[in-house]
Amino acid sequence: MNRVFSVMGLVLMASVLLGCSNYRQAVLPNSTAEVDKEQRKPTVRVGQIVRMSLVSGEIVEGEVTRVDDQSVILGNSGNYGFTEEEYLVVQIQSVEVHRSSDAVAKMGGGMTVVLFGAAALLIAVGLSGGLSPGP
Repeated sequence: MNRVFSVMGLVLMASVLLGCSNYRQAVLPNSTAEVDKEQRKPTVRVGQIVRMSLVSGEIVEGEVTRVDDQSVILGNSGNYGFTEEEYLVVQIQSVEVHRSSDAVAKMGGGMTVVLFGAAALLIAVGLSGGLSPGP
């Protein structure tokens, strides 16, 4: 029985970990940067979460509310409500778009936490022998 719980827990944890999100290099619309055709970098679009490295060394992150060949406007929610900041293309050194697997996007972060907790519980019960019959 312990082996069953351990295997179930490992499968559940693996499915959660495979659904983790990350950032991927992207290009701005009408970018003159050379793009390797094998990598097929995505183009930044309105509504995406992006992280940008600026020429000044600063790293900024936010939701794209407007993008064109001259500038990118990022929006963020904070203590002062929703704020927008404009960055000119000449200020931007690199752009990365946030991506996650379809499973994580559909489930949301809360469901991921629930699945991770269930997996941890199954492993703990399985390793402790808590559900094995008594002597």
